[in-house]
Amino acid sequence: MNFTFSSRGPSWANACVGNNGDPGYYEYSKGYSMSAKLILEKVLEDHGVDSEFHIYPACFCIRHSVELRLKHSIEKISKIYKIKSTTISFDYSRSHDIKSIWEFFKEASNKLDDRYKDEISSIENVILDIADIDPTGQTFRYPKNLNSKKHLRETGGLINCLNLFRVFSDLESRLDHLDRLNSYLIDEYGMESFTKNLSRKKIFEIAELLPKKDHWNLDTFSESKKEIAKKYQISNRELSKAIDIIKNHFEMAPCAHIKLEPLGVNEQNIIEILDFWVQLYPDHKKSGFKSYSVTDDAQEVLDRIFDRNQKMKEINETLENSFTKDATAGISALFHFGYSPVFSESYIHEYKSKIREISANKNNGDFIRSEIEHILNKTNFLKNILKSIKFLGFNELARKIILRYDYNQDQERSIGDSDEDVDRWLDDAIVNAGRTSGQG
Repeated sequence: MNFTFSSRGPSWANACVGNNGDPGYYEYSKGYSMSAKLILEKVLEDHGVDSEFHIYPACFCIRHSVELRLKHSIEKISKIYKIKSTTISFDYSRSHDIKSIWEFFKEASNKLDDRYKDEISSIENVILDIADIDPTGQTFRYPKNLNSKKHLRETGGLINCLNLFRVFSDLESRLDHLDRLNSYLIDEYGMESFTKNLSRKKIFEIAELLPKKDHWNLDTFSESKKEIAKKYQISNRELSKAIDIIKNHFEMAPCAHIKLEPLGVNEQNIIEILDFWVQLYPDHKKSGFKSYSVTDDAQEVLDRIFDRNQKMKEINETLENSFTKDATAGISALFHFGYSPVFSESYIHEYKSKIREISANKNNGDFIRSEIEHILNKTNFLKNILKSIKFLGFNELARKIILRYDYNQDQERSIGDSDEDVDRWLDDAIVNAGRTSGQG
């Protein structure tokens, strides 16, 4: 056992490494960047005392952190390329020249998606500054290069620690933003709403350029398609694939005035089950609504549980005939999608997954009753349903539900019954769910 690099007491002083946490390029890069900032903050706090010693480890940590962040970004865009059924080849272990790493990432990301363009332009100058002063990670590690020439002669003999701290802090913030874009695009491309040359965002753009669906049988539609194909430099075949995506996409179809319906359920099913939920939770409009509280009387809680169980039994018997496999999967998908309404494709996935789950169960009836009981027991059932149907574009149904149950997520103010009041509630509900724009 290595005595120096080993665990011992106190436990709070032990750092997780290796397979304990599975750190990768990102975690390593953060370690170096945090160390660089600690060193520079110390220099600034002490008004430059010992800066001639601290500058080397600080700059080395900055440079190495950036190298690792770029490699992490290459790892991420490689996942997107894989989703698109293609690959990019990069030698992670032998590539240490920052300029070469940067040029590889820049070319591969620009080819992948035009949303990388702004991210690249915002950090390129600083990346190239680092590449210029320390291309391979030797400048701040050793006083001389392999030809025995002193490093850093071209700097004029001074590096300002305050400027370095500010520039690197800004760069790291922009690299964090790039990392969030990488993660978002991995999720977005994972929805598979793209073609060879068109991202999901570009297909959104095409959806907004298309004429109304009832005009598609006119001669002018052919001209519109030719103009769109020319603008995006794609073939007619690829445009047809994009239109097929649009026609069945809950976020894109409304752009062409194509009306889609909820999967598996109709308006009557949704209202029926919400009516029953309101019976189970008559206090749902009260501020701070909860099914039970730790301060409630024990006997009162038991009585309420018994009463709710009796109501649930009656509800299951009533719904048994109207809630088929499809309807159950449909209402379940609406509820679960409401937790994170980001990509409407996830709603379709939820529905298909639940259909498979119900179909695989030998006793469909019992499974359906169990599923209905499970979601009816959720105190956020109505809220999630509303968020889902608003996101999916069923605005009229959302208005009906809000007005039917006089529902307001902000119990301190009246929701009102005007279209503006209802729309404001619906939009707030989506924002509070942490919605990310479907168009990126």
